[in-house]
Amino acid sequence: EAAPAGSPAKTPAAARTSKRKADSVVNAAEKVNALPPSTGRDEVDPLLKQWNVPYHQTRRALRASQEQSGTGPLHTHTFYTVDCTHHSLWQVLALEMSWERVQQGGFISRVISGCGKAKPGKPEMMTRNVFQRETSKGKFGSFFAPDFSVLPDGEYYAPYNRPNGVWYWLNHTDLTEAVFVLLDPDMLYMRRLNVEAVRPGRPHAQYYAYMDFQKLGEYDCPLCAKPGSFPRKDYAVGPPWMLHVDDFRKVMPTWVPLV
Repeated sequence: EAAPAGSPAKTPAAARTSKRKADSVVNAAEKVNALPPSTGRDEVDPLLKQWNVPYHQTRRALRASQEQSGTGPLHTHTFYTVDCTHHSLWQVLALEMSWERVQQGGFISRVISGCGKAKPGKPEMMTRNVFQRETSKGKFGSFFAPDFSVLPDGEYYAPYNRPNGVWYWLNHTDLTEAVFVLLDPDMLYMRRLNVEAVRPGRPHAQYYAYMDFQKLGEYDCPLCAKPGSFPRKDYAVGPPWMLHVDDFRKVMPTWVPLV
């Protein structure tokens, strides 16, 4: 379809972006219905299933220790998504050491995508290279998710790994903590986050001033509790995102189809 007179012609990339946005809005309900149900640890991919054995063993050992001591589940679970590269590895090592240094506490997880097509030895690299501190033993794990970076139309879109990888992780392990903290892998802790302020229905996130201006326009959310358009400046937040597990499970089926 030709652009109106005086309008700049869309580039192929812009056209694909518009099509992706329109597809998420029009078919959002269909995509939510197509999302896989929670399947515990029943992973179909035999390679991922094998790689995730240590993660599940760590989680089971932690639960057994908690039941034996009567301490109950940990309060906080910190996590982030990365790809299967050396670049990601050195970033998360720095993040994890800063997490340890400020004594944030709880459990910490790497959610890794893309190792299925990586060179031999890369998955082992992502699990072998970890920080070794006494206080964190048994409270860290690497979880492998499928590669979601290629869209159904063949277009490469790396950010798609985050919502889908997290959704896969959520549905293929037992998450017993009360508060979940999602970070970017290139972040460092300077001090502990106040996770105690998080309650059901009251998530917390970092305010980003560069996102808070009128030019951002409106945000269309057909899957919100009250569908409609909202000022984007009201959503000028980013990581760390901290939310209660009940809200985490509510948000995920909406986040996945909107990306």
